[in-house]
Amino acid sequence: MMYHSDCAKTAQRLLSDHNHFVVNAVNMWNGKKFNCNEGVYWRFRALSDQLCAEHHLTVIKNPQGKTPRSIYFAEKNGEPTKFNLMRQAIDYAVDHALSFKEFKNILFDQGYIVNFNENRTYWTIRSVNSKKSVRMIRLGEEYGNQAIQRRIYEKSDRSAWQRNREYYAEQKEMRYFQPRRFVFRGNFKRTKKHTGIYALYLHYCYLLGKLPKFHQRQPLSPEMREAWRHLDRISAQVTLLSHKKLNTLEDVSGFIQETDSSIKEVTAVRQKLYNKLRRCDDDEKRTELLSRRDDCTTLLKQLRKEKRIAQTIIEDNPKIKENIRIETQAINKAYGLDTKQKYHTRSYER
Repeated sequence: MMYHSDCAKTAQRLLSDHNHFVVNAVNMWNGKKFNCNEGVYWRFRALSDQLCAEHHLTVIKNPQGKTPRSIYFAEKNGEPTKFNLMRQAIDYAVDHALSFKEFKNILFDQGYIVNFNENRTYWTIRSVNSKKSVRMIRLGEEYGNQAIQRRIYEKSDRSAWQRNREYYAEQKEMRYFQPRRFVFRGNFKRTKKHTGIYALYLHYCYLLGKLPKFHQRQPLSPEMREAWRHLDRISAQVTLLSHKKLNTLEDVSGFIQETDSSIKEVTAVRQKLYNKLRRCDDDEKRTELLSRRDDCTTLLKQLRKEKRIAQTIIEDNPKIKENIRIETQAINKAYGLDTKQKYHTRSYER
């Protein structure tokens, strides 16, 4: 095995972010092929740490595991991921709690359950609607057991007591929340009533705080706050449902089948145009064929995009209904309503 590095300046530039190893796939001495196994991974890791130490760069001594690629870039962009929301909830609880009991209660009010079991090495946190827990140390060094203890016990100043009183005042005010009154001018019989899956999405956007625009609200459950990451996806689904007049999942499935047929037809037409272009010598006619071919390509792109969006509607439907149920329970709990009552099904749940 051989590894190769460029000049010192290039190496210094690469080390600022990560290291690159260029490996010859075949051994020049015996002709054997390079075997990239787990042992080679650890050797490369040792070489990378050695290079970073030589150039006075940070070396990760105790890595905390692997973060999925999608979550890594989402957190890098500041999006409300599962872990980012946990960090925000913990920071808020630490900032307003004066004891571990209050810390646990504030997190529970935000939709999280923490486990301080002494028999476990690491404390864990999970959503009240999830069965899978996350070790708090995975969120960062400031969220480990000793770090949380230190952060809570260090808050002995007057401002901490004031923030604690403000938090409980907010909770008390929320429980005695009075609905706002609006005056409607018009006839309810003439208003357009939305039904089916489109009404489901409108209700979902309302719970997300996206609708109405003049009176946006903040979701209460962690699952709904995390769903803000997918607003572009939801917006595309609502637009398709509105433009194509799709009211049920059966309509969406039928639309996918019709789109498949249209894709096959347009693909066949475009293939014929390609065949004609190979045999065409006339410049004027060739220009016309190229224009028709480009129109077919544009139409195919649009059809495939609409098909993908329709497929995501079917895939996301169970998750959307589950998020609506969770958010409704969180609202009932926040406003002091009966949380044990069953979630009433609406006309759009068919």
